[in-house]
Amino acid sequence: MFKSLASFFVIVVLLVGCKSKSEECIAPAIDKNLVGTWKAVVIEDSEESGTGTLTFNADGTINDPGNIFLGSPVSKSTWKVVSGDVETTFSTNSAPISTVSFTFKVKENTCTKIVLDVFGLYTVELTK
Repeated sequence: MFKSLASFFVIVVLLVGCKSKSEECIAPAIDKNLVGTWKAVVIEDSEESGTGTLTFNADGTINDPGNIFLGSPVSKSTWKVVSGDVETTFSTNSAPISTVSFTFKVKENTCTKIVLDVFGLYTVELTK
């Protein structure tokens, strides 16, 4: 009897203590989830037009070593979340335009993937 009861408790503890593989991660709000380094794929007209890595820093700056966003070098890139959208600003050394801003609509926000959209013109898929 004791062995059966002990076995039952061991099984219950194991079932309660083990996480299920089917449990899904709940993504934090976009302003928290976006912070970090992501693999980025830019998609225009249903075709991949660029890949690389992007780092969204907690201080509101962006590291874009492959110039994924603009396709040309920038001197400073910043981001912030406003009303659930990601607003970005890029400063360049090019004349006549020295600053460009985009508002990205957040199409998807999961623990391992974020999809950003600019006016339906192109999307940036970020994955970890």
